[in-house]
Amino acid sequence: MYVPFEQLPPQARIWIYQADREFTDAEATEIQDKIKNFVTEWSAHGHQLHASGQLLHNRFVVLGTDVDVTAPSGCSIDSSVKFLRTLEIDYNTKLFDRTQLAFQKNGAINMVHLTEMPAAVASGEITAETPYFDNLVAEAGLLKTDWMKPAGKTWLQKYF
Repeated sequence: MYVPFEQLPPQARIWIYQADREFTDAEATEIQDKIKNFVTEWSAHGHQLHASGQLLHNRFVVLGTDVDVTAPSGCSIDSSVKFLRTLEIDYNTKLFDRTQLAFQKNGAINMVHLTEMPAAVASGEITAETPYFDNLVAEAGLLKTDWMKPAGKTWLQKYF
């Protein structure tokens, strides 16, 4: 059952998937429609999940479900992965590459490969204060407060 994202409770479980490129506005509209269609039918053991999804910054697919109503199962997680794999094929993108790191600089989202972090830090391209999208955030309430934070206050602190 589709629930508007802002109506998910703070403790709702979320998953964030980052595309390796920014989607066009036309693609973003299509993807948002596909997300809504998917979560409308998303279920666990025959029970519909109270779920939502959104595309943020034309790059991040966020799926969420109210675990207090119906907890997701292994099969429901598998169905979400299948859905995301379909998006990858349909839009020629990668949504599961965790080696690409997203930072915000001058209002734009810049990608840095994990192996390039030492050089990016050494050159000053990335500093401890550079906003980083921490896609490990797992609750809807933390999306607003902990998703984007200074790189030095994340697991990336070892580079500074």
